[in-house]
Amino acid sequence: MSLENIGNEVYIRMNQAIIKKAVSGKREGIFHVSDLLEPKCLRNVFYSKTDPSPRMDMSTAKNFYCGNIVHDNSDLSSVEGFHEFNMAYNPVTDKSVDLQKALKEHPDQKDKFWYDVVIGTLDDLIMINGEYVIADKKTKLSKPETVLFGKQFDGIKPEHRSQLSMYRLMLNRTRNIDAKFGCIMSLDYADKFSNPKPQPFELEKIEVTRNKMLERLNVLKQSLITNDLPERTIIPWMCNEYCPYASLCFNGDGVKFA
Repeated sequence: MSLENIGNEVYIRMNQAIIKKAVSGKREGIFHVSDLLEPKCLRNVFYSKTDPSPRMDMSTAKNFYCGNIVHDNSDLSSVEGFHEFNMAYNPVTDKSVDLQKALKEHPDQKDKFWYDVVIGTLDDLIMINGEYVIADKKTKLSKPETVLFGKQFDGIKPEHRSQLSMYRLMLNRTRNIDAKFGCIMSLDYADKFSNPKPQPFELEKIEVTRNKMLERLNVLKQSLITNDLPERTIIPWMCNEYCPYASLCFNGDGVKFA
């Protein structure tokens, strides 16, 4: 047996472990908060729901792998029972959904019942000076292009604001708790997570978020029913580097990226 064969076998096993951890855990239902975020491309979501062979590039898998390790070992909640807290909500009826009961009554997760249900998992709920705060941990790798004039860009990403605002809506409808504030805890691979950066912000008003959720849910629902592609959202860095469906999306369109 050659040293090259040993190295290849260990390399393969490591990648297998990463993929296994990245995709661990069954996702119930059809739609999740991550599917409905602004400005996420709904065509990407459509492909993820209809592609018979789900895809994940290794870069994305490694991000999920590290993210799962962080989430599994970082309980920030100060409210008992609200770490990795699952919620199910029907924005059409504007009512909470008992997920376990629904799974028993609608075991076929292609059942049309699930087209109106959104499922989400809140990282941590914290009480600070009498106010509820939704905290969410994000892992990243700083790249030179994210540094402007020597200063790290620290703006709240629109998709993160959208995500925590949806959690606010669902938390309110499922537990009658109103969290007006969110905080992203940003952890950077580049410094081995040694310098966590909190990014607090105010969340959207609940009704504004519900209307946005309904609008995007209806587009996806209609696309799945008719099998018509939803409009794509061009996000060059996502299309270029991370979307596993780029070859499907742009095939025959004559659209090219540098």
